[in-house]
Amino acid sequence: MTENAHENKDSRNPDSPQHGAAGPDVPTTGSSDTPGTSGTPGGTPTGAPADDAPASDAPANGVTAGKALDRTLGTWMFVRGAWGFVFGIATVFWPRVPLSGMTQLSVTVGTADLLLLVFLVGSALLLVAEGIALGRSVTGSTRASGTTNASGASKAPEAISAQAATLRTARFGQAIVTIPGLVFLVLADIPAELRAAVAVWSLLHGLLELWVWSNQRSKPMASDFLIGAVLHVGLGIVIFAASTMGALTVLGSAGAVVTVASVLYMLGGYSRRSRARS
Repeated sequence: MTENAHENKDSRNPDSPQHGAAGPDVPTTGSSDTPGTSGTPGGTPTGAPADDAPASDAPANGVTAGKALDRTLGTWMFVRGAWGFVFGIATVFWPRVPLSGMTQLSVTVGTADLLLLVFLVGSALLLVAEGIALGRSVTGSTRASGTTNASGASKAPEAISAQAATLRTARFGQAIVTIPGLVFLVLADIPAELRAAVAVWSLLHGLLELWVWSNQRSKPMASDFLIGAVLHVGLGIVIFAASTMGALTVLGSAGAVVTVASVLYMLGGYSRRSRARS
């Protein structure tokens, strides 16, 4: 009787060695303290940040960079268009010199040289500024959105970066091709030299604008570049072919073409900025 009571007491005693004796500790699978048990190869914790930006952020980053590029391009298109429009108005209202009475008016080669020199120098400066701004727009947008690679450098979608590079190269090229025109204008003393200056600049500028269109033709409003290219190339061909064209006709033709292209650029620039804001 007494022995049975002792046995029952021991079985109810939680401190008894026979009750709930625990063996040696065995690591639990999936423990946070055990390397290589998080369910990923090599023990890399699930959800660890990768070196580059997540793939799911790529579309959003592309939209941000694309809007930044459109906004910058639209701004400088409008500015250059406004400058060209001012030049076009100047060619229309600049005082004429009477040749034989008040029925026949003209401008001297020196006057045409001066107006074209001012326009080309201003255009070249604006083109260089636009090229610099286009390069910075994509980089600035990726920094603002926090898109960086492992080294901390900003990165943009390749398509947007390629478009910015093409536009930047074309703008720098168009600034460079004003140099032959400026040289011819400085040396021009007769209408033939004036024609050569305007024709060379117009043809080269138009061909570079045509290259921009070929790289942008899949984008909305790419026809702005095509129309501008056709206008400039056409002006160059007409002036080359017209061997008897005087200073007034050269200045008036250049002013008319630049005015039409400038109005188109102002409208296109405003539209691009509006699209970037939406």
